[in-house]
Amino acid sequence: SRLYVSRTIIQSVVKIGRGLGMEIVAEGVETEFEAMMMAKLGCTELQGFYFSRPVSANEMAEFLASYRPVQLSTRSATRA
Repeated sequence: SRLYVSRTIIQSVVKIGRGLGMEIVAEGVETEFEAMMMAKLGCTELQGFYFSRPVSANEMAEFLASYRPVQLSTRSATRA
C-alpha cells in the first residue's frame, strides 16, 4: 500500500540521518496522524500547517508569546 511504502522510505531516511548524528526535520506535516507517525518514526522536529499556517514577521512575536507545544501520543499512531 502507499502508506507502507511511505513509512518504509521515511524509516530509511531517518535511520541514515540518525546514523550520521543528525536531527531529523519532517516538513509538510498537515494532520495529527502525520505528526504522530513522524514522531514515532524518529523525526526530531516537525513543521507544517498542522502546527501553524505561515505568519508575517509582525505576527511572529504574538504567535511565539501564545505558543504552547503540541503533545503527541505516538501510541495512537498505529494506523497501517
